[in-house]
Amino acid sequence: TKTLQKERDDAMQQNDRLQMELRMAKMEAEQATRAMHDTQASLEEMQMEIDLVTKASAKANSRAAKGEEIANSLKSDRQKIQELESQVQALREWALASAESKRLMQERCRILESKLKQAQGRPGEGDDTEKLLFTKNGSMVIGAGDKSSVFIELGSHASEVDARFVVLRWKFDSSPSDCTIDFSVMKGKCETEKDRSKADHIIKDRVITGGAGGESEGAFNVDAACTLLWSNEKSWVRPRTVKYTVDVVSLK
Repeated sequence: TKTLQKERDDAMQQNDRLQMELRMAKMEAEQATRAMHDTQASLEEMQMEIDLVTKASAKANSRAAKGEEIANSLKSDRQKIQELESQVQALREWALASAESKRLMQERCRILESKLKQAQGRPGEGDDTEKLLFTKNGSMVIGAGDKSSVFIELGSHASEVDARFVVLRWKFDSSPSDCTIDFSVMKGKCETEKDRSKADHIIKDRVITGGAGGESEGAFNVDAACTLLWSNEKSWVRPRTVKYTVDVVSLK
């Protein structure tokens, strides 16, 4: 009987140990499952990072390939530039030969402009009523693929003059001088791309090489302000430096 009792006690103790080991095994299995899930989540995050890096690398390689293509194109264009320089020289000789004809045309244009101003009730060239309101000048560097604008406002002069008879005289130099830049003049203060798309353009996307100058009437007819915009969006590599001077003149 004692032997059976002892065997039963041993069996119960063995059963208790096995149950404890079973519970510990379940706990270890749960911990292993959680660790596996954490590892899987980490792997998914790493895969996302790898995908992002791969996409960024592909974009960088694409831009580098385009830059290399442009560089090769620039090299091939040097010969074309030399040919154009010879053509420019021929055009200069032609321009000198036609200088007298040009002078006569300019004189006729001045006469017609004077007649037009008289018909509109505005002062002609011989009047002393032209008044320089103010001058604004400055410079800027426009990065490749970027654009920059300057706002010209009449400010306190708006109550003193008639905006219809205020002339915007502008000139600017762009460097490198052998590169083009797009130039626009818009009525009103156009601060956003949406404003520019709806603006009344006096000059729109005029392609300029080296610099230009001109005179724009009616520029201040909207909110007594106007916007000058230089765009270098067509360039992939080279920035542009623009130095400008603006005279605002009242004709009455």
